[in-house]
Amino acid sequence: MSKTDHFIARHIIEIRHKNRFLSFMDYKGELGDFVIKKMKWENIHATSTRMELASQEGKEMFFYSWENCGLQIEASESFSDFHKTTEEFFGTIREYKRYPIEKVVRLGVKSFVLFHKHGMSLEGLKEKFYSFALSHKTGLEEKLKMKVSDIALIGLDLEAGEAKIRMTIGPVSKEEALAKFFSQNKSAYEKFGYSSGIYFEIDMFEEEIGETSLDAIAEKVKKHITGMEKTIADFNDYFFNEQKDGAK
Repeated sequence: MSKTDHFIARHIIEIRHKNRFLSFMDYKGELGDFVIKKMKWENIHATSTRMELASQEGKEMFFYSWENCGLQIEASESFSDFHKTTEEFFGTIREYKRYPIEKVVRLGVKSFVLFHKHGMSLEGLKEKFYSFALSHKTGLEEKLKMKVSDIALIGLDLEAGEAKIRMTIGPVSKEEALAKFFSQNKSAYEKFGYSSGIYFEIDMFEEEIGETSLDAIAEKVKKHITGMEKTIADFNDYFFNEQKDGAK
């Protein structure tokens, strides 16, 4: 990405357990105290089966429950943010020790990204995008080194090893993006200083993982975040730099 290109994003991780942990209710408060002390956070919301803890400004949030756990980051401007916060999240589980990562039925890593390409107006993006969506399936498969198993005007289903990717892409104005995709915590995204961009919604997931471990899941998540960042970079490289008017 060029130094003159910018993006803002919401990042989410969800680890869904195969079985509910009834014991979670016994140590939920203790886990909450541990995370608050470790992260120096004060915001907490808890129910009988779920607990959310967030930073003071609400940018980062960790959640733990008897059926899933994960994190959410608001208004991120880099994937290094995503990596760092993810390492901190897994650190809480690794150090606390009582919250188990043993059998996982679904692992999801998801990003909602508004990407601004320097010098591109919304009208220019729309013209280029719609021409691309209808004409460049083969070239995109070669660039991403993945099989496009389905394609629509703004939708791609991709496969990357054991992971599947559902990716939605489209040119949008900033106002449209804030209203449709970032309405939750909208004020955090109003700082984005550009009037338009390409919206990416990428869900990279694995299902029925089965027997596993914290370290194995942490490694998968690290790999998926890196893969998502590369997918966006490769798509943008192909879309803005390699494709011509018409099929390649």
